[in-house]
Amino acid sequence: MAGQHKTDADDRVEDMAFTIEGKLDVAGLFVIIYSIRQKDMETFLQQVAQRIWRENEGRMEHVRVVFNNQRAGVFLKEQMLSLSTKPFFLPTISGIDDLVNELGGLQIVPHEFLLFELFDIHRKLGGVDRRFETFEEFIPFGEMMLGDFAEIDLYMVDAHQLFNNLYDEKRLGEWDISGKPLTPFQEKYLNFYHSLETYYTQLHERLTARQSAYTGMAYRHVAEHIDQLGTKPRFEHIYFVGFNALSRSEATIVSHYVRGGHGTLICDGDSYYVDNDEQEAGRFLRINRQLFSGISDFDEHFAQGGKTIHIVDCPETVLQAKAAGNIVDAIVRDNGDDDEKANPLNSLAIVLADETLLLPMLNSLPPCVDKANVTMGFPYTLSGIHNLADKVMTLFCQSRNGKFYHSDIIRLLSDRLVTALLGKEGIHTEIANKLNAGKTIYASSQELTDMLKACGASDRLDFLFATTVTDAHDLLLLLRHLEQVVYNSGLIADDKKESEALASLVQTVNYLTELNRRYDILNHCDTLHRIYNRLAQRRSIAFRGEPLRGLQLLGMLETRSLDFSRIIMLSANEGTLPTNHTNNSLIPFALKRAFGIPCYEEKDAIYAYNFFRLLQRCDEAWLLYSSESEATGKGEPSRFIMQIKDELVEKYSNIKIVNHVVVAEDISKTASAMPAATSQRKTPRVMARLREMALKGFSPSALNVYRSCPLSFYYTKVLNIDNGDEMSDKLESNEFGDLIHSVLCKLYKPMMDQELTSAMLDEAKTRIDPLLEETFVNDILKGRDPEGKNTLSKEAARMQIAKFLEKEKSFIGSGEGHHT
Repeated sequence: MAGQHKTDADDRVEDMAFTIEGKLDVAGLFVIIYSIRQKDMETFLQQVAQRIWRENEGRMEHVRVVFNNQRAGVFLKEQMLSLSTKPFFLPTISGIDDLVNELGGLQIVPHEFLLFELFDIHRKLGGVDRRFETFEEFIPFGEMMLGDFAEIDLYMVDAHQLFNNLYDEKRLGEWDISGKPLTPFQEKYLNFYHSLETYYTQLHERLTARQSAYTGMAYRHVAEHIDQLGTKPRFEHIYFVGFNALSRSEATIVSHYVRGGHGTLICDGDSYYVDNDEQEAGRFLRINRQLFSGISDFDEHFAQGGKTIHIVDCPETVLQAKAAGNIVDAIVRDNGDDDEKANPLNSLAIVLADETLLLPMLNSLPPCVDKANVTMGFPYTLSGIHNLADKVMTLFCQSRNGKFYHSDIIRLLSDRLVTALLGKEGIHTEIANKLNAGKTIYASSQELTDMLKACGASDRLDFLFATTVTDAHDLLLLLRHLEQVVYNSGLIADDKKESEALASLVQTVNYLTELNRRYDILNHCDTLHRIYNRLAQRRSIAFRGEPLRGLQLLGMLETRSLDFSRIIMLSANEGTLPTNHTNNSLIPFALKRAFGIPCYEEKDAIYAYNFFRLLQRCDEAWLLYSSESEATGKGEPSRFIMQIKDELVEKYSNIKIVNHVVVAEDISKTASAMPAATSQRKTPRVMARLREMALKGFSPSALNVYRSCPLSFYYTKVLNIDNGDEMSDKLESNEFGDLIHSVLCKLYKPMMDQELTSAMLDEAKTRIDPLLEETFVNDILKGRDPEGKNTLSKEAARMQIAKFLEKEKSFIGSGEGHHT
């Protein structure tokens, strides 16, 4: 840690400058650390534990505590254990989903199953919009429908009335005042909206017949029958803890127990935003206070103790992770303690408003972090197993007539696991050279097998190229075989992450096999590949660790009901916190508002509550945002940061705001520090070569190479070092010229040593098409796809050849005829 230290006895703070270690230097960021540890503020869960103990001591086994997420329950158990030195039963702790499942007795159906079910309904409906003929086309609309159906049920909306109003609104929008009849497209459009209720009703009927439901449907079922389902509670008392925005179905369930004297709703908030009607963060707590009795006034947490909020401007998105890592390092250095309980990491949380920063953040953690609990899980799509499965599926999806595309072959062979299975390093380079030498765009199974054998590779993966894959069923069987080969190889036995990823692949393949067996929708490999990628995006590999010790790394929603002394929040940007207002719904804003379905205002209020609730008890917080300009406007700090500056600090004098700017190392310094190998002296031999080139003249392409990269010019033009022939599935400019030249040679060959006439040229024009097709297929195409841009190139060549012959005829007509 570098920089000057300035001490202020009144504020008891210490300013420290620091630089980020590693490849990227950062300067100008000052971190303020409390040099004297303040007395820890009592957390929300401590208050909850004490209340439950006070009201139920001696009969805790008859108590249930329900949270809106599972994570808070782990911390509550920790607090409960500290209340007594004698043995006692803990209360039953669960999430509200568990309570709903127990009461309703319905099996919650996975999202992908619902998509298949909905598409099956779509296929069997007659007279509706048939634009979505394939499953891929239907998926975006199906997901919107499922999202709308879930909200309709969560908020217990009269679906019949809503869909009728929606249809009337769409019909009014297509109404022509002149009385003209609707076009076929308009009729299909209206038929689709008219059929939405049918989709909703039939999906409900199918799921109900199987005693299953999606989440919103399960909540509605319990809420509508709560008087019967909740008549004999298993527990004497249920505490609903940490709830803020209750849907109508949730409010109905909670209200049933509260009214009957068997339930208590415990909310967490601060009078700063609850008692002020203009503060959106307290919107739902004010509603809850009206709906439920027993919710007392909220304390003024922001007014207690000294608080320091650091607002950190980072010029790049990933740079936030680097800065956060150094803040953690600074905290540990200045607050280190051998006492495990006093370890500063135990009261520190890194909150990712943008969860895509998980990996950069993990890679930026300093060595002093020996324990960390990551709640989000490692993305399955970043595992080597997923990459291998994706490459195999791409190989077969892009294959033609049993032959594999050269780029897909090289991409697969360059995979780390494939290299290990084949037992040959650099195998992809050797195969690439063989394919390039033969100008092989598509290679057959036998050609590939022979190449691999010639290179001395193992035969472990011969089955990949020897298997005939005609549909999705064959591809799923191939993936099963691949799973067994990887597992039996033992290559990932000691890699827990990849072993878990392989288990996830097995589950995914089994799931897809069952879906295909039930619905027979995955007929094509492309469809299977897209569905697999959608499933992969939803999967994660759980991290194993001690959830109550060490640094906590959480997403925004996972912080609910939790409190930490120090908070480091990344991506506190407008557009991320809160998110942009995107209406991925078939229901317009006006109808949502009329039927009580939440819109962007309610969602913004939820973000605001989570943000301010997290800050209300902390001693110190770092709010990092990226000022990197983007088309989405995410380079601006969140409105919540502006609210802190303009409102919170004005109200509470005990809160101190410190602004920082992270400055990346100047690019000119980086350039000057480049090694000398990136420049070359102009030796006599080099000067002689340059003069030789100058006498011939520099081509435009050579000059462009020099402008973009002088070093590349030196290697390719001065030293004549060839990069090697790289294959392209599109005709290059030189090949286009060769095509025209070859056809013209064939056209003029029969007319050699003769005086050209118009009749001869007319006859030559009749031979353009067969000669062009023959030359294009046999000499130029070389196994590449004749469609697409290559067809356009062929047609362009046809036009140029015909124009050339017409130009020749004009010369003859003007008396400028000549011999060939």
